Amino acid sequence: MGTRNLIAAVKDGKVKVAQYCQWDGYFSGQGEDIASFIRTNLAEESTSKQFRENIDKCVFVDDEFIKNAQAECGLDPNAEFVSYGDPALERFQEKYPQFNRDTGSGIFELILNGTFELNDRFDFGNDSVWCEYAYVLNLDTNILEIYTGFSKELADIPEMFRRWKGEPSPSGYYPVQLYRLVTFQELWDNPNYMDELTEEYHAEV
Repeated sequence: MGTRNLIAAVKDGKVKVAQYCQWDGYFSGQGEDIASFIRTNLAEESTSKQFRENIDKCVFVDDEFIKNAQAECGLDPNAEFVSYGDPALERFQEKYPQFNRDTGSGIFELILNGTFELNDRFDFGNDSVWCEYAYVLNLDTNILEIYTGFSKELADIPEMFRRWKGEPSPSGYYPVQLYRLVTFQELWDNPNYMDELTEEYHAEV
């Protein structure tokens, strides 16, 4: 389902990952996938260490890098539309999955396995009419920060969690707002956490 979202990671106080995702942004979708990654890979000392080391190697590339990657795979980087099923698009998505809007939380697995060139889409969180959910994997605090969209006012939250600090967008919506802080330990202890959070959220709205 087309529920747009942002998936990010922070380390040493800096945004290191900022992945736009087109699909399944809700808690039981991308949220659960992120929780699963935390349970599977960040609870294990060896993979957690490897992931944190690899995060340090990540760099945000510019538009020129992405255009060159598209041209390398046979795409016209200036084309307005590319048809699904185009062999060049398939080559591009296979070689550079980190630039695919479908990758979502899979970006963390890619980083764990050695993908370091990323696209910076962090500003997507500034307009919560489009960004319906955002997840920030905070590796400094071992906390998953969960943000929700459709914010018509600026919530009164601590400054450190105002990761998007813009004025209202032309649509009248503020950036995504903090909904919940979840420790990694809570996710390790409770495999049903995201299902329970989904029930709670729907009861509120």
